[in-house]
Amino acid sequence: TTDSGSAEREEELQAEIDELERKMAEEKDPQASKLLYDSANSLRRKMDVLKPVLEYIDANYASPITLSDLSRLAGMSPKYFCRFFRAALHRTPVDYLNYYRIERACHILTTTELPVTEVAYRCGFNDSSYFVKTFSKYMGITPRAYAHRS
Repeated sequence: TTDSGSAEREEELQAEIDELERKMAEEKDPQASKLLYDSANSLRRKMDVLKPVLEYIDANYASPITLSDLSRLAGMSPKYFCRFFRAALHRTPVDYLNYYRIERACHILTTTELPVTEVAYRCGFNDSSYFVKTFSKYMGITPRAYAHRS
């Protein structure tokens, strides 16, 4: 999808890499240049590992997704995957998944007249009260209020 959260995160990581490469080109100190090079390579590797995970979330956010599913895609144990994911994206896999689902819910709420419960189900939440609580946590407003604010 064009408004995909995974694509946005990939663009953010690529922008970080581009910035590191720009600094590398300007850096006169060989040691500092090597550190920048190593940082850019590390980000590239993280992006390569996480790309299939982010694409999987994008394609399957409406279905149940487990930490085991995601860690298997990355070829890591669930515990190591959590640390790796957090280091790369600055949030846990579950937090990212919930945030992504809420982003999709915002889109549905503003482009349809569907009831909040239906939006919750379409975005992978099987408990509408948990959906409302999670939506309010991320957006600072209830889904119903969000839908009616425009």
